[in-house]
Amino acid sequence: MKRAVNITVLLIAAVAAVLLAARLAGARMHDASPGPLPRDAFDPSLGTNVEVHLAQVATDGNWSVTSFTNDLGMSCSAISVPGHGPSTECADPGSEFSDSPVVVHSGFAQVVGGSPQTPRLQWVWGTVRPGSPIDRLELTLSDCTREPLALDDDYFLYVFSPAQVSAGLGAQTVTALNASGGTLATADARPSSTTALSSC
Repeated sequence: MKRAVNITVLLIAAVAAVLLAARLAGARMHDASPGPLPRDAFDPSLGTNVEVHLAQVATDGNWSVTSFTNDLGMSCSAISVPGHGPSTECADPGSEFSDSPVVVHSGFAQVVGGSPQTPRLQWVWGTVRPGSPIDRLELTLSDCTREPLALDDDYFLYVFSPAQVSAGLGAQTVTALNASGGTLATADARPSSTTALSSC
């Protein structure tokens, strides 16, 4: 009789352990963050509604911004950097402008074939919320000068010249202005949060 009771207790404990393990596994599955997007999601050639903006010849070659919708329904834009291929950013249409009507990306890279002393390529690009009252954009540099940013179907691109990079100039902020010159938004344009923000 005692042996039968022990077996029953062991069975109950085993079942409880299985149920607890299943519950924990379910919790882990529920709480797990989604994995990285597939590589195809960032390829403009596989997207729809593909448009090329602001094509220009600047430092080291041809630059442009390509906008497209990937197969997940996300709004994407890719900058073509000479010698380095495209750099793509994607966002859900409903959340892309949740923080600001201006979305800014910036980056830098070594000139292809250059030594560590060769000036880097440096750029700023992004998009504004379609239909917003933004009339024009200005890029503030680290020396507090302001450069106008041309808009093409809500996209913008600024490529630093070798002289600017050699002089140590960098991007600080992008300011969105309305038709009257009033400030609608200011977005951080620094390529790294560790870069000091000038008090312009």
